[in-house]
Amino acid sequence: MYSHSAALLESLGDLKTWNGAYEEGSVYLENALQFHHSVKCAKGIASIQYKQAALLYHQYSFKESLKLSSSSLEGFRNLDHEVGVANASFWVGSGFLRQGKYADAMAYLKDALGVFQRHKDNISVVRCLGRMAEIHRSQSHYEEAVTMGQEAMRLAIRWGDRMGEADAKRVLGGIYFDQGDIAKAAKHVSGGLEIACQIGWQAESINGFYQLGDIETQRGEYEVAERSYGQSLTLAEKCGVRLDLAQALMRLVDHILEQEGLIEEREAVKKRRNVQHRISSLNAGAAWAASDLARLLKHRGKTKRALFWFKAAITEHRTLQNMAALSECLYDSATILAEMGQNDEAALYFEASLIIEGELETSLETSLSQKGLGFMPMTWMTWERPWWMEMEGSRLEPVRESPIMFCDVRSAVRRVPQLTTPNLKLRICP
Repeated sequence: MYSHSAALLESLGDLKTWNGAYEEGSVYLENALQFHHSVKCAKGIASIQYKQAALLYHQYSFKESLKLSSSSLEGFRNLDHEVGVANASFWVGSGFLRQGKYADAMAYLKDALGVFQRHKDNISVVRCLGRMAEIHRSQSHYEEAVTMGQEAMRLAIRWGDRMGEADAKRVLGGIYFDQGDIAKAAKHVSGGLEIACQIGWQAESINGFYQLGDIETQRGEYEVAERSYGQSLTLAEKCGVRLDLAQALMRLVDHILEQEGLIEEREAVKKRRNVQHRISSLNAGAAWAASDLARLLKHRGKTKRALFWFKAAITEHRTLQNMAALSECLYDSATILAEMGQNDEAALYFEASLIIEGELETSLETSLSQKGLGFMPMTWMTWERPWWMEMEGSRLEPVRESPIMFCDVRSAVRRVPQLTTPNLKLRICP
């Protein structure tokens, strides 16, 4: 009974991880680990640990991934389990790659590759070759990187490994991009992304859309690049991954400003970045870059796209507790929503900004959010019916149709707490 339960939880964890549902996958794997600990199953514990390492790697938590994969490796070595050692070694090598320890990374991956080849584990062979190609790329050894990447792609196609083919094409695309061969880069990244989307591999699609955005930026296709970065970010949020788009978005903003000859705006962005660099944590770059792009799009009249990037900035600033910047982005989003006539959501954003301004002890006399609320028309919200009230024969009283006022614009006092609209992603406490 124990073995069946643990195996089922482990399989569910694998499935959720592959599908990009990392939080759910983590829960299943942790429960399976507890089962193995309860009966002191060393092999089961080591197996779960390298799978948890893989999950953390996909979430860009490379330090934690390396720690778990190293523990798994030690467990499999104690058991003298050759294939287990190889599986753990793959993730140890991957962790060292992200730390820039290329010699160590290559050594672990070569050991793993030898085991996988002896056991004819074709999928793992392709995966190892792809990761080794990434190591060569990171060291600018492009000839070796291309050779290894092409071998991974050839074997994946030969063995019908669609995941391996998608990953190998993306890796090759990145190598060609570094070499300046944009046409080849676009062909391979697009091919890998198409496969990833077909098979529903969301983790790979995140990276694919990101790389495609870099290629499109290089081509001068800035609106298309913005869309690709947006798709990458949307998938990352869905999977619970914090994607660092800082450098990509800053390059995009710079290119657009240069293309349109917006000299004053370029200087303003440059000054703002200098200030932000001094006052912010190193992790805040993506938030500032997203808000810069949003303001540029708003300036160009692209309000819906601007709203998307303001919301991305809000998510980042909220996570990092950059309260002044968060209030500013909420206000900017509210003005766009008000211009679009979405007054219920605009009021919530104005009010959220106002609450933060109060916490920061900003004077209400100078508050832009207070003024924004004051200029809005009377705002109403109707309650939606639960689905079961629409069923035929329901004996429950229907929800009244009359709208309910939820915000007094004169004093900005909330009357009904914890309101949401279908498009609102921000939780606001009363």
